[in-house]
Amino acid sequence: MLQRVLIVLFLVVSVAVCGATDLWSKGKEPPNPAQIKLKAAWDLKRTSFKKPKEDKERILLEVAQAYQQIIAELPEFTQECAQAAFRAGEIYRTVGRLKQAEATFLQALELDPKGTFAARSLNEVGHLYRRKKDYATALAYYQRVQGEYTAIRKEAAAAVTWTGKVYLRLKEYDRGRQVLLGFMEMFPEFPEQAVRNVDRVVLSLIEEGRSEDAVAVLTRFLKRIEGVMGKSIKQDRAVSKALGKMKSGKRLGLGPAAVEERVDAPEASGGEKGADSGTPAGKDAGDADRQNRAGESGSPEQQKRRESRKPTSRDDAE
Repeated sequence: MLQRVLIVLFLVVSVAVCGATDLWSKGKEPPNPAQIKLKAAWDLKRTSFKKPKEDKERILLEVAQAYQQIIAELPEFTQECAQAAFRAGEIYRTVGRLKQAEATFLQALELDPKGTFAARSLNEVGHLYRRKKDYATALAYYQRVQGEYTAIRKEAAAAVTWTGKVYLRLKEYDRGRQVLLGFMEMFPEFPEQAVRNVDRVVLSLIEEGRSEDAVAVLTRFLKRIEGVMGKSIKQDRAVSKALGKMKSGKRLGLGPAAVEERVDAPEASGGEKGADSGTPAGKDAGDADRQNRAGESGSPEQQKRRESRKPTSRDDAE
């Protein structure tokens, strides 16, 4: 009995200290009860890292239950409940409970139909069906994000990218290439993803034996990408990295230097001469699933800041 009282007292004091710290932080509001519980669930999830598979799965399912309790106990905090449902869906996907994952992602949509986690959930459900090779259903979810969540730019951009990639997989080459080549006009704020999408298009042309067309597409794109350089040193470096990792350039005999030299002039970028071409291979296929399956890294506040910077959500390698 005494042990239980001490545990409750510890939790109460921890919450009070957390709230007071935020109150003292300049310009910050104290966390609401749902945010406190989200943080507690995240802290519990951290204990699963580097654990044996069985222990990890047990802890993750406890975390999913904690997320579901937030929804049951604090339904008035709709945005936090939608986030809780989305995070629970990620966990169910991680442990292989795919039906439960789909239902929980859709629960996030119901809880906050116009929010960011609604758009993210629709993309995630699309990924579930794509992996099952139910491409028609996957496309329906991706296209719903494009149609209903255009203001949530990162998720809309991800949906467009995956729509184009699915069409290529279905061998609807003209349709897929049109979508991917149109990405830069629709989402000029994400030039790195535009580079990866064009790389995918050029590779598809090479695989069809259309090397001359591939060179023409790549050359036109390199001229277009010059127009976005010089606005931000950070963006210039990111674009240069993406250009340096273009597999299509290498296949066509254009190494990283040959591709980058078109956009790497110091006066254009305002940065250092020469581009860093050391981005991870296969970035266009993406690795968000591997990141998600490892769990959220960083506090909920850090996750929010990091997610707002990502140009698109990335998925598993095809």
